Amino acid sequence: MKSFLGKRAGGEGFVEHGVMVCGSFSDILREAWAIRARCQRDPAYADCEFFFRGEYQSHHPSGDKSLPSLPGNAIASIFRPWNQTLLKNEHIMLNEAVRWYPDFVSPDLPTLELLSRMQHYFLPTRLLDVSLDLRLSTAIAVNPGNADKADAKDVPGFLYVYAIRRDRIKYTDSDTAAAIAAMARRRPEEIVFDGDLGFLLHAVRAKRPGFAIMEGTRDQLVADLQHLWCIKPLQTTEHVRAQSGCFILFGNKEGKAALEPTYSREDFDDPRAPSYGIEQVGTIFIDGPSKGHIRDELEMIGMAEYQYYPEFTTFATAFQRQLNTKGKQHG
Repeated sequence: MKSFLGKRAGGEGFVEHGVMVCGSFSDILREAWAIRARCQRDPAYADCEFFFRGEYQSHHPSGDKSLPSLPGNAIASIFRPWNQTLLKNEHIMLNEAVRWYPDFVSPDLPTLELLSRMQHYFLPTRLLDVSLDLRLSTAIAVNPGNADKADAKDVPGFLYVYAIRRDRIKYTDSDTAAAIAAMARRRPEEIVFDGDLGFLLHAVRAKRPGFAIMEGTRDQLVADLQHLWCIKPLQTTEHVRAQSGCFILFGNKEGKAALEPTYSREDFDDPRAPSYGIEQVGTIFIDGPSKGHIRDELEMIGMAEYQYYPEFTTFATAFQRQLNTKGKQHG
């Protein structure tokens, strides 16, 4: 049984065990604004941008769905420890995507652009989705997306807020981002950081012929390959544009060994830490039974599911769900 310590006027948000639980988008906006305002008063975040990531249900290791996932759970799909097959076959997934869909995942595109397109169409990559758009991240947190999550409709959703230093944000013209993306093209055993980086150097130059490892910058490049970076990709597809899509790009250790980001304040200040310059600064709790209400609110402000997954199949699925759950009549 829930124990409410307080209740907001209007009966939307409530406080449970000292934690504000949001029952409307206005509650969520208020909480997100408060988190950002708190950070902006701290000089440590003076040169940061703020990003959001929505989660429909928790993946807390205890199995308690009322608790948010641990910060370190925010890991790109190919590095998640329960499926090592993905990591071993990262290069195969990329090549097969190019082989079967060359018009969309063109072999002429930079590797980072290929990964961006693959990620937005649910193929596992070394990218983790984040967004500058609070509406979009909220929509992800309240929309089941598939039937497998239907049994979680009454458990809380979560929004995670990240402060990312601007010097940890890269664009697609970045040599560092190109080098990390190129690791997706090589087998794990081909990723070594000795000498001129061997196979990796070849993979980078295949897409960036002018790429060179300078003697005075080699050690810094090797260090950068073992960090996380925020990427603002080209808005080249309707899907990416609709989601205001950004990513956290995961580097790795030798042999593609996974990094262990904490997104903590301590590591935010530690240049040796994988998540240096990237901190989870807040968590917003979303009331489970209010998810449908929040979806309705988002639909009114231009964030219906088919508007951020702009494919006809998504529209058809979302429209059927609308008819089944709301009993709406059209015409």
